[in-house]
Amino acid sequence: MAIKSKLIVGLGNPGEKFFKNKHSIGFYFTDKLVNYYRLSSVYHKRKTIFWKKKTEKYGTTINLIILQPQTFMSLSGEAVLYIAAFLRIEVQDILVLCDNIGDEIGSYKSYIAKEKENHNGINSLLDSLKKGGFSILKFGIGTPPRKVKEEDYLLTNFSKEELNKYDNFFPTITEICDDFLFRND
Repeated sequence: MAIKSKLIVGLGNPGEKFFKNKHSIGFYFTDKLVNYYRLSSVYHKRKTIFWKKKTEKYGTTINLIILQPQTFMSLSGEAVLYIAAFLRIEVQDILVLCDNIGDEIGSYKSYIAKEKENHNGINSLLDSLKKGGFSILKFGIGTPPRKVKEEDYLLTNFSKEELNKYDNFFPTITEICDDFLFRND
């Protein structure tokens, strides 16, 4: 029996200057997950950076791929489609980590993508994959202060205190990812 491949995608904008931006929270968590799952083999292919490893947990063996598209947020779907096709990953075996403006910092919600929404990265995936059915884990990044445009707020950096809130619930994030990767069939 073939080993199933599962993909975790962190959405963000490429480049050091965007790394700690609120809009790049997906990159923040995928970096932490690369360490958590001890992925060391990194690959650079067609506007992507990804890590790949055969791994086992709870009696289930999978090929785990963690991806950071190196396109800007609104073109993330192109990179995801390329890797999903290249590694033969089914849409239901994709988990996307991204920001959720308007929800409290330190909060999260998960659901299955069905239709377009107010997030350019998710909409790009829906356009490129030509369907929903992938899982989404969104992290609250707060609400812009009055008189601050949403697009400007998305590009502000997290404070140390805000990042500490995310670090404090990282064990919960790993449980959600473990469930998706190893118990979700």
